[in-house]
Amino acid sequence: MFLFNRETLQPFDVILVRFPGNAMSKNIREKCRSNYSHAIIYIGDDSFIEGNVPVVALFSTHRYHFKDLENVKVIRLKEEYRSNFDIVKAENFLRGLSYCDYNLRQLAAISDRTIPADVIDLFHSEKRWVSGIVCTSMVTLPYYIGGIDISTNDEPYYAHFGYIENCAFFEDVTDEVFMEIEKDIPNNFDYLSMCETGSLLEKQSTAVAELNKLVKGIFADLGKNLEEYEKYGVTRASLLFNNWEDVFRILPSLYELEKGRQIDELVYNTIINTGYNTLWFEEVHLHHQTFFPLHHLRTAVANDEVVQSLLHYQFHVKTFEKTLERAANNEDILFQNFTVCPCKSNHVLMNMYYCYADILRSTMDQYKAISEEYYALVNKQ
Repeated sequence: MFLFNRETLQPFDVILVRFPGNAMSKNIREKCRSNYSHAIIYIGDDSFIEGNVPVVALFSTHRYHFKDLENVKVIRLKEEYRSNFDIVKAENFLRGLSYCDYNLRQLAAISDRTIPADVIDLFHSEKRWVSGIVCTSMVTLPYYIGGIDISTNDEPYYAHFGYIENCAFFEDVTDEVFMEIEKDIPNNFDYLSMCETGSLLEKQSTAVAELNKLVKGIFADLGKNLEEYEKYGVTRASLLFNNWEDVFRILPSLYELEKGRQIDELVYNTIINTGYNTLWFEEVHLHHQTFFPLHHLRTAVANDEVVQSLLHYQFHVKTFEKTLERAANNEDILFQNFTVCPCKSNHVLMNMYYCYADILRSTMDQYKAISEEYYALVNKQ
């Protein structure tokens, strides 16, 4: 079987997949005149991001395998086009699509070229997307923001699999980004089986779907009585929905009103009831050895596994560093928002990022101490 090779993957590699025997996959392939019906994009830091039901989701490079490479293809932006691609802008936009709802109706809108004009205008004027996504959107829209127009006519939202697969900007790197292994590894699943794996990221998707549903309803309710809230700075544009975090655009304006405090209470309760704010805690304790290496050091020494433990850390260190950077940045943003709008939903998220960042710092400090001690002993010999 074949696993992704995180050493050879590059950010914004695009993974194209087909599901043999699946009627919807067959229908999409026929309509798009493509060999593939699903797209995934590698965002770096050991993570893929994909548009799927119910919402956009992440998964790690070691989560899935393919039995063979017959139904998967990986393409990469050719070297000669890289100078035209602003990967920072593309990544920021792509991360902004996180938590978007998967919108099946968007498939028909792409095929019929009927995406609403106000959605298109907002995308071109403000670089915002508010219409839900399908998996091709996760590829075509960020690439366009970064300077690569897969549609070739400034209509990336209408670029489907046929455009992506046959785009002259890309080259096939499938053989470079997979490694073949003979034995099964724990907690690794066949991607084409489409089965649920019980991962925390799947639980996160379920929680986000609930939050999206809630905030979408809140925005619809506010829109019905917009004139009542316009004097507080709420506009039709501010109620255009992308994902549940859009609620923090309007909460500062409404927080002094009873309506604003009611909205805050609804959002806060849903965060708590879905467990969204404690998923990081489950992740840490599920991977106890990774996050608490000093606790497991005695066992590692007894089993002569210190070197393996260090290699295990080196495998994760870049991901830890990037994750810590984002968690700390999110904490700072939420703190700034909290000083203006000290609501419960802001507070619980700020605490979530603070605690997660604290654990990451502790883990990295532990590994650094173990590493320094180990190499000091090696150099003495």
